[in-house]
Amino acid sequence: MDVHRDVFEPGPPNPPPGVPPDGMRVALVWMGALIAGLLIILIIVLLTGDDGTGIAADTSTTEAQSTSEPATATTSALVTTVAPATTAGPATTVAPPTTAAPTTTAAPATTAAPTTTNPPFTASTVDKTCPEPDPNTMGGPLKVSDIQFTKFDDFTRIIFFDDAGQVAPGCFVGYVIDQLTLSVMFFPVSTFDPFAAGIFDGGGYLSIGVGSVLGIDSGGQGGGSGEWFFEIDLDSFRAFNVSALAGPTRLIIDIGD
Repeated sequence: MDVHRDVFEPGPPNPPPGVPPDGMRVALVWMGALIAGLLIILIIVLLTGDDGTGIAADTSTTEAQSTSEPATATTSALVTTVAPATTAGPATTVAPPTTAAPTTTAAPATTAAPTTTNPPFTASTVDKTCPEPDPNTMGGPLKVSDIQFTKFDDFTRIIFFDDAGQVAPGCFVGYVIDQLTLSVMFFPVSTFDPFAAGIFDGGGYLSIGVGSVLGIDSGGQGGGSGEWFFEIDLDSFRAFNVSALAGPTRLIIDIGD
């Protein structure tokens, strides 16, 4: 019968008393190295301040010392090249806004009115007459209702009106008294009422003072029935023209100036 016997194999020897095992020693070494590194970092931080520039400087210095390149290479790495200043381009001048000139509309051409040239005044100093109107068409005797006067270029016009009359009056016009008085006979009229009140002033005279005519005197009754003479005072002996018109009744005397 086999007898089984346990064979005792001796293990590693135990460390002497007070000496930690090998694994613990390794851990202590690492812990000591870590504490030493933390102390170094703390010292660097205290020396360089809070902005961390000292760490960067120390790190750069350490890298520079550990490299095999010459020191000049490290110095050149710290040089900062400043970009050349940029020259501003010339200022741009903004042109002022252009105001458009107002449009001018040409005025239409004006055609000058033709010049009216009055024919020269032609007359004579010879006595002149107008035929007596037909009594059957008159409807009664005439009556001077107004005397008007107008100055033209080379003569003065005197008009004896009967606003109610519709026929041309009978007349005689000539120098009877003298060469400064032109007598005008107007007929047929009523010798009791030959002209309207208010034509002549209280002395029976109408002042004119236009051209060659000074004024007109109310005159008096002629030699025949229904005849009345008016006297025109002139500045000199003047030629004259006479015309008798109807509708209304008018006796027109143009006296040269």
